[in-house]
Amino acid sequence: MNTFESMEFTHETHGKQELAIAEYEGCKFSNLDLSNRDFSRYRFIDCVFKDCNLSLSLFNDTLFNGIEINNGKMIGVHFDYFKKFGLSIKFNNCNLTDGIFYAMDLRNMRFRQCTLHGVDFSDANLEGLNLSECDLLDSKFDNSVLVKADLSTAINYTIDPNKNNIKKTRFAQAGLAGLLLHYDINII
Repeated sequence: MNTFESMEFTHETHGKQELAIAEYEGCKFSNLDLSNRDFSRYRFIDCVFKDCNLSLSLFNDTLFNGIEINNGKMIGVHFDYFKKFGLSIKFNNCNLTDGIFYAMDLRNMRFRQCTLHGVDFSDANLEGLNLSECDLLDSKFDNSVLVKADLSTAINYTIDPNKNNIKKTRFAQAGLAGLLLHYDINII
């Protein structure tokens, strides 16, 4: 497998060319449309993606270790297909709509100001995770571990306390309705 180190890939330099199946270490990817691509078995280590579209791409057995994604799109991505060992991603101001995080350990991830509409967090370990200023409209939490998670600045979540572990989880008072929706009560 080829290795690319400390390289920059931009719209101007790379355009619509395919990224070679390789290991990318310390690389920067800027303003690229990488949607609908197959990144299976690629390795990305300590890389930054800025203003990139990775929507509907395949990541079967792909390594993302020490990755930062800023202002990115990863709509419809199966994160549960990524290589589990070493997986760590920081999402800043990203659109992850319809993403699948089924049964994943997300403790090494950070979500800040992200759109997480329709995301599946079923059976996921979100212990200690901070979902800072994230919009969780229609996201699914079923048998999820949210122990010590921080949703104090998150919005639009619906979480059934009977089906999820929410011990010591932080919620804002304004978001409490999202915890009571399953009880068929009227909140005034």
